[in-house]
Amino acid sequence: MVLRVFMTEKNNARKCTNDAIKIILYVVFMTTLFLLYFNDNNYEIENSIDYHSAEYNSHYRKVIITENSSKISTKIDDNVKEGYVVWNDNCQIPNISAYDKTIKNLIKKSNSPKCFSTLPLTSVILDVDKWSYTFKINHGVHSQISKSIVNCCYSPIIRNDLKFKNNPKDDDRYKVEPKCYPINDSEIIPKSVEYMMVTCELRPNGDKLKSAVYKDIHAMVIDKGQRRFRNADIPDKPSVLIISIDSLSRLNLIRSMPITYRLLETHGFMSLEGYTKVADNTFPNVVPILTGMFVNQMTKRCWNSPKDEMDECPFLWKDFKKRGYVTAYLEDEPSMGTYNFGKYGFRNAPTDYYSRPYMLAAEHYLPVVKYDGMSFCLGPRSAPDRVYAYMEDFVKLHRHHGYFAVFWLNTFSHNDVNTPSAMDQRTADVLSKLLDGRLLDNAVTVVLSDHGLRFGAIRETHVGWLEDRMPAFYARLPTGYVTARPSHRAALAANKHRLTSPFDLHLTLKQLLFQQLNDDDDNNTNSSLPVAMAEGCPTCHSLFRLADANRSCEQAGIAPHWCTCDEYEELDRRSRIAMDGGKYVVQQLNALLAKYRMMVRKGYACSNLSLRKTVSARSRVNRGNGRREYLLVVETLPGRSMFEVTIGQEDGSGAFGMLGDISRINMYGFQSYCTDDWRLKKHCYCVKKNWKPAEDVTPACVVSVLQMYNIAKTVLRGTTFLAPYLL
Repeated sequence: MVLRVFMTEKNNARKCTNDAIKIILYVVFMTTLFLLYFNDNNYEIENSIDYHSAEYNSHYRKVIITENSSKISTKIDDNVKEGYVVWNDNCQIPNISAYDKTIKNLIKKSNSPKCFSTLPLTSVILDVDKWSYTFKINHGVHSQISKSIVNCCYSPIIRNDLKFKNNPKDDDRYKVEPKCYPINDSEIIPKSVEYMMVTCELRPNGDKLKSAVYKDIHAMVIDKGQRRFRNADIPDKPSVLIISIDSLSRLNLIRSMPITYRLLETHGFMSLEGYTKVADNTFPNVVPILTGMFVNQMTKRCWNSPKDEMDECPFLWKDFKKRGYVTAYLEDEPSMGTYNFGKYGFRNAPTDYYSRPYMLAAEHYLPVVKYDGMSFCLGPRSAPDRVYAYMEDFVKLHRHHGYFAVFWLNTFSHNDVNTPSAMDQRTADVLSKLLDGRLLDNAVTVVLSDHGLRFGAIRETHVGWLEDRMPAFYARLPTGYVTARPSHRAALAANKHRLTSPFDLHLTLKQLLFQQLNDDDDNNTNSSLPVAMAEGCPTCHSLFRLADANRSCEQAGIAPHWCTCDEYEELDRRSRIAMDGGKYVVQQLNALLAKYRMMVRKGYACSNLSLRKTVSARSRVNRGNGRREYLLVVETLPGRSMFEVTIGQEDGSGAFGMLGDISRINMYGFQSYCTDDWRLKKHCYCVKKNWKPAEDVTPACVVSVLQMYNIAKTVLRGTTFLAPYLL
């Protein structure tokens, strides 16, 4: 018996050592590739600079001094209690500093890669009056390179509509025409070409043996001849421009994008400091804005499964299009698109301008440089620059037409709390250009996010917990609209310190669409304005009405798990309630994995999870609803996944119940490689079928292997080879 135990321990130690050696070799191999990949002078990645250097301390002092000395022209609700952003009988949300001392050591400046040493070699120039584009070779900044150009040609990129669904990748379809048409500098591009791949042959000093190829992909906002109306003289029919920066909380906007924050604060944008998300990640927080439903309601009406198209779902852009508005949707990082990550997406283009083919082609045909795991550089230009450039052209061309446009950015904000700082100046510049050019005079402009950062070191702090649930939200009403409806601006401003949610935004957009010039906002019997109600939140209403003074999370459509209105009392994580609650959470996780087990690739399965430990337990106070509520963080095996859950316990029976979604608060990396299903991606630990974890593998071995995995992630962070998608 002693000999058997000795041999078992010896075998386990040998296996542990072999696993560690394999991972070390993997790290060495990938590090070598990393160094080779970035040995290119065109891609200059600089070291991060501490945000708390003298230079940045000076900068932030200037921002704060300027903010305090400015005068707020709009009267807002000043009755909020000091130290809180929302204060009423049912909701008290603390006003935490963006520079709270508990996160000070986590904040630093982040510099993105430089996609090109100067300007790109080629560009397209818009002539707004003629609605045409001219192909341009940038000679000035590339005098030597441009002189070596022998010829350039372009291949149109197209997307065809489908009458029938063919395969799960229908929304990824595009075609680069095989013929490459010659094009010269300053030549007008045919007006039918929406996207094109440009190829230029370079021969330094005319040497044929040293020829090289330069490639880029360009997008043009072409005239599609669709029905549209002129709204320049109709103040009651403004356009709608939505700019979303993914995973950006209000506090992180202040902290990591101070230039953009200051611009919003001083150019007529109004913030909603009580704006709270209603679900975990991007998709289930966008669906309430665009449909007024929760995802589970949408699945019952128009989207049976992730394998089905969403073409029949009642997205708001359909309503706007029916009433003559031009519609547009553009998102960077197409591999993790909001409607495509683990989902079919759309069979046919959902909007008039749908630029998924453009971003897919750029990601496929051009060199990609990762920035914190995201596809930041697509050839000589960054993905967000491509989105911003397209947005500028779209707004310029439709500045006098009614439009509904959504531009979604992921690449500089999704994976790290510090990376938004890299695009602060660029984002502020784009907004300044639109404002200074009076291009937003006829548009309601919304700058928002879906949620705050949902994982990482900051997420383990109380500040991070709050930020995850409270995304940034700013809205600006055009002057003409404010003149016509001053009560709308007053209500929006007063709602700054009221509890609000995405359902309220949905109803606001609906009101903008359906209201008429002579409608009386205070007359609820007005027949010209249809009664608007959000299916997911019957008690929600437009932001152009003052939110209830004592509004609760339930009234705003916010589940207890996402509610930040109450205080919590820390419990002993080894207490009976913490341990029993943790076991219950793991049971629910395994039930979810079992429910969707058919969504895993053949030959694989999601491992059954077990509770390693309850990391923390907190009890929600001030709840008089006949149940006790607990916020738990649990760690499971295999994989040491971290989940955050709110559960309720009935006072009488003591039975547990789930009170909202299950949050994954650490990165899953490649753990869920065997499934693309969005419902499983956060929870699944993939194993081959019939795989069983060794019962006597020592914890030290497990820990050491995981530590080596984390080292591998750190070394390779920001490379092409590791993309920790976590939507």
